[in-house]
Amino acid sequence: MTIDFSPVSSRKDELGALYAAVAEGCAARGAPTTLRELLFCIRDMPYLRPGDSASVSSVLSEWRATCSGKHVVVHALLLAAGLRPRLMMRAYSLDAADGLPRALVEPYHGRGIFDVHNFIRCDLGRGEISIDVTWPARLRDAGFAIAADWDGSSDFAIAAPSGEDVEISCDGEGIEQKRALLKRINSPGAKAAREQFIEALARHAADLCPWTPMRETIRTTLDRTLRPTRRGAE
Repeated sequence: MTIDFSPVSSRKDELGALYAAVAEGCAARGAPTTLRELLFCIRDMPYLRPGDSASVSSVLSEWRATCSGKHVVVHALLLAAGLRPRLMMRAYSLDAADGLPRALVEPYHGRGIFDVHNFIRCDLGRGEISIDVTWPARLRDAGFAIAADWDGSSDFAIAAPSGEDVEISCDGEGIEQKRALLKRINSPGAKAAREQFIEALARHAADLCPWTPMRETIRTTLDRTLRPTRRGAE
């Protein structure tokens, strides 16, 4: 399926600026701007909490997000391109988390902690697939489960164990629904421990992958993801 990004390219907001920066980088490397490159540039956005995870403007202007904010941006991108994405949330036990560094997770095992993960479901022309761009590529060698490549039609690996998936809205109401679920499934002690874990996770990710501006992130990402294309053209 060829996705028409012209409605995105004509926007004068932060989403349009993101598309323009990625398109400029792809053109400089002799490559078309595809969903693959756009998703990987969003994936490599620094893993840090923004001021408002439900705001595309806040996430992109600050150029930082956790799973919530990154997938709100992906949802907005796909929606603007005429598709029908769904923002999903999945609750899971932290004891079952298998896509994170063991040393980071083990201190929180056995404490009854539940977390909620966000990702996207969308039909790109061959049936609905899962899209998950949570962890920047630079965290791969540290034990994080990374979407290192994508063929354009397969499911991304979800950065959370199996669990029940529920669709939520991409606004403040959806964020409140996620917070309400976290409060319901965690005891007060587990909820406080979860906050400690999330803060430790963000610090660890930031130490390994320090914040970089959007254009620098895009340049580094495209240098990595388009290198095979460039070699093939030589």
